[in-house]
Amino acid sequence: MRKQHIYDANQYQTALDAMAIADGGAAGEMPKSLRGYLGKRSAAVEASWQGASLEERISQVAVMIGFHVPGDVSNPRHVVTYGYEMMCRSGSLLAPEAVEA
Repeated sequence: MRKQHIYDANQYQTALDAMAIADGGAAGEMPKSLRGYLGKRSAAVEASWQGASLEERISQVAVMIGFHVPGDVSNPRHVVTYGYEMMCRSGSLLAPEAVEA
C-alpha cells in the first residue's frame, strides 16, 4: 500500500518553527542545532534560510535528524522526517493537489 501525504504546508512549517523555538530561537529561523551538522556550510544555509523553499528547509533538517521518528503531528521530528520520506518516495513534499502555486 502506498503511503499518503498527510501533512499540509502549515503543519510542516509549524514543525520547523517548533524545532527552532526548542533550540532557543524564534519561529521562522533555522534551528540552531542544525549549525553543528552543517559545519562550514551553516553560514550559507542560514543566510538563505528565509528565501529557501519549504522542501529545502525540510531536507536540511531531516538530514540533521537522520532517522525516521515514529509518531504524529504532535512530534515535530516525525513531521519533518515523514515529509522528507514523502519527497524521496514521490518527489514532492505535498500531494499534487495540495501544492500551492
